[in-house]
Amino acid sequence: MTEDPEKKKEEEVTEAREAVAAAEAEEEEEKIEGLETELNETGPCKVEVKVRVPKEAIDAECTKTFDELTPNATIPGFRRGHAPRRLVERHYENIVLEDVKRMLVARSWEQVKEEQEIRPVGEVDLSDEKIEYDEEKGLSYNLELEIAPKFDITDYKGLELSQPSAEVEEEAVERILENLRKRNAVLEPVEKGKTRQDDVPVVDCDIKVEDEVVQSVSDQEINLNEDNWLRGLDPELWKDLLGKEPGASTTKTVTLPKTYQKEEYREKEAEVTVTIKDIKRPKLPELDDEFARDLLYEGLEDLKKSVRGQLAARKEQDARAELARQVEQKLLDMVGFGLPENLVQRMTERSINRQRLSLAYQGVPRDDIEKAAPRIQEGAQQQTERDMRIYFILQQIAEKEDISVSEGELERRIQLLAQYRGTRVGRLREELRQEGRLELLRAEIRDEKTMEFLLAEAKIEGAGKEADTAKASEKSKASAEKIEDSPKAEESEDKT
Repeated sequence: MTEDPEKKKEEEVTEAREAVAAAEAEEEEEKIEGLETELNETGPCKVEVKVRVPKEAIDAECTKTFDELTPNATIPGFRRGHAPRRLVERHYENIVLEDVKRMLVARSWEQVKEEQEIRPVGEVDLSDEKIEYDEEKGLSYNLELEIAPKFDITDYKGLELSQPSAEVEEEAVERILENLRKRNAVLEPVEKGKTRQDDVPVVDCDIKVEDEVVQSVSDQEINLNEDNWLRGLDPELWKDLLGKEPGASTTKTVTLPKTYQKEEYREKEAEVTVTIKDIKRPKLPELDDEFARDLLYEGLEDLKKSVRGQLAARKEQDARAELARQVEQKLLDMVGFGLPENLVQRMTERSINRQRLSLAYQGVPRDDIEKAAPRIQEGAQQQTERDMRIYFILQQIAEKEDISVSEGELERRIQLLAQYRGTRVGRLREELRQEGRLELLRAEIRDEKTMEFLLAEAKIEGAGKEADTAKASEKSKASAEKIEDSPKAEESEDKT
């Protein structure tokens, strides 16, 4: 197979440029002499950048490339590396020039960013269409881009915060234990008597529209409380079934919802008739050692200890989140700055789309979603602007305090995410890389570390009172971790 001569030329030029780059890497990379830059602010966080790389810089790089290329150049009629320099230059001129131009555009942009302290947000378009080349003046390009806001935050150490309570209330423990009893109740038939709240009668249900039965259900259990399958028709309908004996019926007129399964009957008036056939009443187990052992605990005290440990861990997380919220508000109050408008718009639109999709998944009708659109838009924009300001502030603090994320920390987070998602670490890492989310993950970890730094430096009012809480929190955290790892805890947590 005959080798493509143009491809061969490109490969030889690439090898030569790599050799030049390697030589420059061993030394400190030289600045481009005579680089001309003009920077104009065109709006909040918007700049126009004009850059010109002089012809002398292009010629110098072309010379370096030909110095590396000539000893290995392949020219028809000459042995490899024996062609005259002028012939090599004429043979490879266009390819070398294009390669040098691309390299100088990238290098010049890095130099401009460093010298002008420009921090772009989003992708920067340095495609060939943006580059102009003049044999006498060199190459130039103009960019219009959004940049990170410029501000300076100080006095972020020693923030005064209020310690939220992390105390576990006994009433909360009792509520969870009571819920566990209800979830493990046994339904027993009621031979005589009337229905009362929390009973589970067996019923027939007919739904009529204009005397036509459009839906009929037989022998269906229903909870006589707010959590029942009739609440979509009328949230109060279950109350009409209280105080009834088997054989009794109740009829109520309702308007079928917009989400009713049969589209032709949506929003139409209907009669719902429910007939009680049998009554079942939940019998709660005694709260004792036997009940706890059924849940795979050693006894009642072990169960209570587990519940307290889980509640303590949740309270600690809530308290930590509240302290972080206080830190964020303090930082926002300390400094104000504009934001990149296009970036805010893009992030707001993403947030709106996520919220609309979530509402649709929950079965909210499209008309209701459209009615809520202005409220969703306003809330999404406010939250986006707040989140972005916090991001830029934490980023600056991280730079000032030299807070960074090591490859090991990034890898550990990927491993945790892979374990949570039930996928392989390598596959997840590759997905994150392809989607450009590895750096986002690194930024997330950096922000977490920066927040931990600020909390460690803060003056927390009430922290002294919770001197035992600091120790207890570590203890409860360790306890919670053990609980989460145990099969009995997983079952208990599912039931709570």
